[in-house]
Amino acid sequence: MDTTPLKFKVSPHVVEDLGVNLYTTLSRVLVEYVANAHDADANECIVSMDDKRLQAEMEKLREAYEAELAVADGKAAPLALGKRTLPESCSIVIEDDGDGMNRNELQENFLLIGRRRRSESGTARTPGKRVLMGRKGLGKLAGFGVAHRIEVVSRKAGEPHAVKIVLSFPDLVAKRQTDEVSVPFEIVADGGGIRKKGTRIVLSRIVYDSVRSGSDTAR
Repeated sequence: MDTTPLKFKVSPHVVEDLGVNLYTTLSRVLVEYVANAHDADANECIVSMDDKRLQAEMEKLREAYEAELAVADGKAAPLALGKRTLPESCSIVIEDDGDGMNRNELQENFLLIGRRRRSESGTARTPGKRVLMGRKGLGKLAGFGVAHRIEVVSRKAGEPHAVKIVLSFPDLVAKRQTDEVSVPFEIVADGGGIRKKGTRIVLSRIVYDSVRSGSDTAR
């Protein structure tokens, strides 16, 4: 009999349970990322989205769906409109001037789901003496509630470069367990457009249903 100890494993589908199913609206997702900026002692957090572009791409998706529906004529139904995604070039950007993260911090802090920052640091405050807003370490998954692609570019104070990673929802859930998931990183020599320090999150492949209520609600 094999006496090797059994191992506790986690399926990447937990990303769907803790991200997609918990954060179903754009407004909730933005709240999480702004809270992350607050906890990084940022003085500024800017959310950018092109309303007209979003609406135009949504209209294109709707027209394509209706055309496919007409051709199907009761046969195999096309992918539901609400689950379709906008083009990658149509994005929502959240950028702050907080502490930023280097490669190791992206690994140990951002890519560690469920991290308890309070218990690790022994304090409920940031280095800048702010009361921490984040509690469960799940907010980093919020983006998957509205988008299938999350790009993170972060620059640590004092470093000339930034570090970039890209998370793809379809790629993540295609794996059987989390230790099969590899996240390549890229060193951006010029800082990636981030001055001195900070983090930029780019959400793309945005899901139709998540922005259907319009950007006014998110604002």
